[in-house]
Amino acid sequence: MASSIIHLAVTKELTKEVPFRDTGRLFLGCVLPDGAADRNRGHLKKGLCGNAKKTYDVNAFRARFMDLMRFDDLYLGYYLHLAQDILFRRFMYLEHGWNPRLPGYVERLHRDYAVTNASVSRRHGLHADMVRPLDPGPELTELGEFDIPRFVETVRGYFLPVEETECFFFTTDLAEAYIGRAVELCLAELESLKNGGPLMDSAAWAWDNGPSGQADK
Repeated sequence: MASSIIHLAVTKELTKEVPFRDTGRLFLGCVLPDGAADRNRGHLKKGLCGNAKKTYDVNAFRARFMDLMRFDDLYLGYYLHLAQDILFRRFMYLEHGWNPRLPGYVERLHRDYAVTNASVSRRHGLHADMVRPLDPGPELTELGEFDIPRFVETVRGYFLPVEETECFFFTTDLAEAYIGRAVELCLAELESLKNGGPLMDSAAWAWDNGPSGQADK
């Protein structure tokens, strides 16, 4: 899954193209799935084809929360996070050959996130106060348990400086390439939500639940 800073960068770019009701709620929503106590539940992770494939069930999210998405940007941001993570899997695993099963690779990727956070934040004008501990409303409990104040402090910690060492895999160039793709995808989703066009289908974007798809990571 993409890092919180990447999600914030994509969403910040969207605010330059699309008017939103409440960017504070949008920015919290765009990182909130990663704050669920059970992240698989928070991402609506679902098995398909006898569990041969996995996906994040954006179809189910729309069915349950479409009315909220229309007037509460927190839930719209949550939805866009799921769409971004689905794209991220295809971008990293299929297009760029990322394999988290190799020893130490997950830890190295997280280190890359920490290193690239600063440059991505500078380029996209991000800052820690973008994410605030707002009341999500009672409907959020349908997606799991969330300690929002604690999660907000965790996200704000990603803005703290770290030693900028050489990246192992996820470089700044790769981050910016993904951000551009994700902005395009989300703009298309927002246009379809507004005007009734085709929306992302969970099954069409599903990945293999095996060595090539790395579904358990």
